[in-house]
This record gives sequence, structure tokens and C-alpha cells, in this order.
Amino acid sequence: MLKRLESLEVSFLKYGVAALLIVIPLYPKFPLFQIPGSWVAIRAEDFLIAFVFLFWLFYQAQHKFEFLKDDLNKTIITYLIIGFLSFASAILITHSIVPYIGFLHTLRRVEYLVALFIMVTSIKKEEDVIFYAEVICLTSFLIFLYGIGQRFFLFPVISTMNVEFAKGIALRLQSGARVSSTFAGHYDLAAYLVLLLPFTAAVLVGAKNKIQKVVLGVMFIASFWLLLVSASRISFFAYLIGIAFTLWFLKKKLWIIPVLTLSVVASLFTPQLTERYSRTFQVALIGIKQIKFTLPWEKQPTIISFVPEITPTPIAGPPVVKKIREIPTPTPSEKTYYFYGAGEEIPQTEDRSIAIRLKVEWPRALRALAKNPLLGTGYSSITLATDNDYLRTLGEVGILGFLAFGLILFKIADRARRFLFLKETLTFEETLIIGISGAFLGFLANAFFIDVFEASKVAITFWLLVGLLIGIIKLKYKEAK
Repeated sequence: MLKRLESLEVSFLKYGVAALLIVIPLYPKFPLFQIPGSWVAIRAEDFLIAFVFLFWLFYQAQHKFEFLKDDLNKTIITYLIIGFLSFASAILITHSIVPYIGFLHTLRRVEYLVALFIMVTSIKKEEDVIFYAEVICLTSFLIFLYGIGQRFFLFPVISTMNVEFAKGIALRLQSGARVSSTFAGHYDLAAYLVLLLPFTAAVLVGAKNKIQKVVLGVMFIASFWLLLVSASRISFFAYLIGIAFTLWFLKKKLWIIPVLTLSVVASLFTPQLTERYSRTFQVALIGIKQIKFTLPWEKQPTIISFVPEITPTPIAGPPVVKKIREIPTPTPSEKTYYFYGAGEEIPQTEDRSIAIRLKVEWPRALRALAKNPLLGTGYSSITLATDNDYLRTLGEVGILGFLAFGLILFKIADRARRFLFLKETLTFEETLIIGISGAFLGFLANAFFIDVFEASKVAITFWLLVGLLIGIIKLKYKEAK
């Protein structure tokens, strides 16, 4: 009777994890409850995660919290405790957060990381690993189909790119706009695909059936197309890192140059991506004359000049006025569509993404670190964007939180390291270890310029994949270190 009950509990965890793998990426970010003073809202997936987590707690209580025997899990709990200490410090010492908003942001980090615990606990046999791989691939295909619908059939976009969009307004993509599919923005979609593409490549190599290989090859190309039309420069570069790493350790070294070459050539035929890259290089070589920013310990701004300032030669005659854009007054109608990413932009003299990072977001994180070096100024204290997750961690939870988070990543990488140099023929589980390791590396590269660890859909998926990695290692090699 007890064995049957335990079997039912494990089955419930298994399908609970499957629900997370499907619902988190696919269900758009419709807000259920808005939080005053913040763009962040409570959504349906929060209740799903809470429900599965409570069942996991019940399961762990029955097994005397066996997950605490794992050093990695102890490190994660230490990191979460530092987060709560930082929250208390932000209220009592630095006075840098709104208490209820800071508390909810601190809980978000718990929500993300418990996904790893739940995934590891749910893996009991090899069939579970295959089941999760199938669920992930099916979900990615549905995301591709929805991206097709957005691109060509006006499927709605639910975005959180600004405070108005975050209210759950259904938008439509203007022709040429970047696709975000079921995610809250094109950056989130691209970050998800950085995880997915190395994973799909590993499943493709590990598949034995020719029909499966053809299907997986089509799915890889479909996901790569989505990455291109999301037009994220950083994520595309992170994908190149992740896929090269994956192919190298899958013993497909001869594939690396052709895959990278075809990827870059394909990007050249994607107007959104080539335009953004060309603008970046143009600004870097011509447009930017200096970078100006203020470090925490400086009173005067630091100015780094790249080329000497040239005094323009006066031109006789009246000034030339160039008409940039004409916005017609809309005619009211019974049915109104709101378009996302529409219209021409005013010509830029600098790359806005890079300029905002260098002049605003990164110095702001450094100032937060200077205010409280050990514990930072608390989650939510440096707004929703820093566009560098490592600087964000330093600013929000200080050196202690940064070291704890870095130790988590190091221990995960160390677990995978010993299985990257296997000489014998790779099993399916070993190919997944390599694929997730490639996704892991690409994700870390992405985090240098995008807050991927804070984006809920992407972050939860990342920790689920890491949980799958740890679960496979424990299952196949009986290691619980």
C-alpha cells in the first residue's frame, strides 16, 4: 500500500513538472492581480508553481527532506537566505525599497529556484528523462506555430515592455516588427531559444530513429528561424557559443564550422537582425565620440573620448528641415488593433541599448553596491532592468549574494564537467547532459547583457533544465554530491 502511494506521489510530481514545462513558456503573461507601484503582476502560473511546490514539500516531509543531503541544494538555500537578509537590510539600513514590493521580488527568486528542486525529485527512471525531452520539444514546436501566427496572421502579443502593455493589452505585430511569440518580449523569446537550440541539437544527435531525426531537424530549423526574427543581437551571439560548445562535446566537431557559417549567413538575410548589427558597428566606428558615466566614488562624470570632436563647417542658407514621420489622427472604429513595434524611428547618433547600459543601468548597479557592499540594496531597488545579471546581483544582494550565486553556477558546471570528455559512445542521457551544458553556457553569456535570470518564463525554464541535468547525473551515475 505504501509503495503504491509513493508511486502515485512520484507520478503526480512528474506530471506537475510536465505542466510547468508546458504552461510556463506557452501561457501568455496575462496579469491576474496588479501590484501597485510595480510592473510585476501575479499571474496564473504563480499559483501553478505554488501548488506543485506545496506537494513537493509534502513529499519531502515524508522523506525527511532528503534533498538537504545535496551540497548544491544547501548552497541554493544559503543564497536565498542572503536574499532575505538583504531584504531586511534594505528596509532597516539603506531604506532603498518599498517593503511589500521588495518582499514580492525576494519571493520571486524562491519561486524560480524551487523549480530545480522539484525537477530533480521527480526523476526516478530513464523513461522520465525521455518524457521530459518530448514535452520540451513539443512545447518548442507550439511556440514556433504561435510565432508563425504572430508574424503572418495577427495573433496577439501580450507584452510587458512598458507599464501600459503590462496590463495585459492584446497587441498585433506591425509588419517587420520583432516576433515575441508567447513571451513578454522578443528578448525573452530569444533567451528561451538560446536554451532550446543546444538542447534540441543534443536530442537530435541522441535520437536513434531516422524519422525522429528528420522531425527534430525540422524543429531545430523552426526554432532557429524564431531566433532570427526575434532579432536579438546578444542572444544570437550567445546561441553561437552554446551550439559550438554542444557540437564539440557531442563529438560532431566537423559540424561546427558549417553550422556556424550557415547560421551567420542566414542572419544576413534577416533585415531586423542585420539592421541592428550594422547600426551597432556604424555607431561604434562613427557615431559615438565619447562615453560619459559617473562611478559611485566619483563626484564628476568620467568621459572616455574615442575620436576628437570636429567643429562643423557653417553652411550658408536656411536650415534644411527633414520630415521624419507623419502620424495621422486615427479614425474611431468599432474594432481597434494596437500594433507593437510599428513605424520608423528617428535616426540615432548612438546605439541606445549600449548607451543606456553604459550611462544609466550599469553605473546604477555599481552605486547600489557602493551603498552596501556586503548585502546590496535589496531586490527591486535598482528597478526592473540592469541588462547585466551579474552587476544586478552585486547591486541587489551585494558581494555575499554574488559569491553564493556564483558558487551555485560553479557547482552545476563542475557536475557536468566530468561527463564532457567521455570517450565511449554517448548514451541518450549523456547527450542531454552535453546539450543542457551548452544551453547553460549560452545562458551565462546572455546574462552579461540581458537580465535573463529575472525574466520569469526564461528563468524558471532555465532552472528546470538545470534540474533535469542534475537529475540525469544522479540517476545514471548514482551521485548525490
